[in-house]
Amino acid sequence: MPTVDEVAALIVGGDHGREEERDIIVRKMDGSLQRIYETHPSYMPLQYPLLFPYGTDGWSLNILCVEGSSSSRGHVTMREFVAFLIQYRPNEGNILLRCGRLFLQFVVDCYATIEAWRLRYFRDHQGTLRAELYSGLQDAVTAGENDAYAVGKRLILPASFTGGPPYMR
Repeated sequence: MPTVDEVAALIVGGDHGREEERDIIVRKMDGSLQRIYETHPSYMPLQYPLLFPYGTDGWSLNILCVEGSSSSRGHVTMREFVAFLIQYRPNEGNILLRCGRLFLQFVVDCYATIEAWRLRYFRDHQGTLRAELYSGLQDAVTAGENDAYAVGKRLILPASFTGGPPYMR
């Protein structure tokens, strides 16, 4: 039995060079299998059926912001969606907030998903982040690095990324 009341996430991968996404495999009525990725609106209700007993959709890429919101993006981010879900509302059942450790697991799972999406964005938008200004290869040559295996493709994280060295400084 566990001896502590904490919930943690262990995120595997990152250095393999291949994309690893979390998913659920569902068997359809006709016997075929369908893969549901974490970006699918049905991922949350399938992963947490006790938290979503009516099968209401979770987050998806195309949820529009309401008119008059302060967001200039036009679409709701996963972080905004999860923040909306976990808010206390006085005249509602608040099933998420009453589920104890399952709620903690849900929040940790959502956090891991949000961080994976942020890191994926940073990887795919290195040009936007002006990563070409960081001359990692030039710095390695200047430092006298002769081993080509020690020099790889660097991923530049902005200073606002929580947990990165610039943020910690």
